[in-house]
Parts: sequence; structure tokens; C-alpha cells
Amino acid sequence: MCSTLAISVWVRSLSSRRFLMLAYTGQLQWKSNSVGWWVEDSAGWYPQNAWQKIDGVWYYFKPDGYMASGEYYNGYWFNGNGSWDSTYKLSWKSNSTGWWVEDISGWWPSSSWLKIDSYWYYFNGSGYMVTSQYIDGYWIGSDGVCR
Repeated sequence: MCSTLAISVWVRSLSSRRFLMLAYTGQLQWKSNSVGWWVEDSAGWYPQNAWQKIDGVWYYFKPDGYMASGEYYNGYWFNGNGSWDSTYKLSWKSNSTGWWVEDISGWWPSSSWLKIDSYWYYFNGSGYMVTSQYIDGYWIGSDGVCR
């Protein structure tokens, strides 16, 4: 599937007080491998660590160029197809008992795994992040990240 990417940049001329608008419109092609999905133009360029609006939909491409999908990344929720869902915004919270995450609606994970910034975390029945123990056969480190 091909998509169009349009990038516009305003550039100020050093020799005058005028601004020029430079535009690039490229044909993007969606690609995938065992790691994930990304888009690439005919010259081999692909977005990295950047938001891109493609065919009217916002996507985020991580530093390695792969699209965020089915996870919270930088506090934002990305659906399984990679599209940004502006309904949800995640934040970390803590108290004397431990750490948990909560979105703007007040939802938090309970007795479940959640992928945040490319790492898997497990949250117990009270919603707190689990640390330093095995869950479902996986070791959870002292930082809460599944190893």
C-alpha cells in the first residue's frame, strides 16, 4: 500500500527578511518484518523518533523507525494498527505502596500485562507494578520491566 507524505518547512533567507516554503511530497510504502511495521519512500528514507500524519491518520515512529502499535509510547496510546488514539494519555503515579499507571479517564491495569515504551510491565490486582518476582514464568526486575 502506498501513501503520500507531504512535509512543508518554512526557511528564512539570511540575505533578506523573507521566508521561503520548501515542500517535499513523497510516495511512502508500508513495510513489515518480524519486528514490526514502518514506512519508507523510494529513496530509502523512513521516519525515526517522529510523528507522521499519513492519509489523515497520526502515527509515531520510534527511534529505530518502527511504528508504535498496541502500546503506550511516550504516554500516548497507539492502537493495534498503529494509529494514535487521542482518547488516552498515560501517566505514572506513586505512593508509599508502589507505582502504577493511569490514563486520563482514571483507568489503570489490574492483574494484567501492559506494554509501555516498548517494555512489558505486570500490574497486580490492586493495580500496582510488580517488581522482583516471576509472573507467568517471566522474571520481573526491580524496575518492573519483564526480562
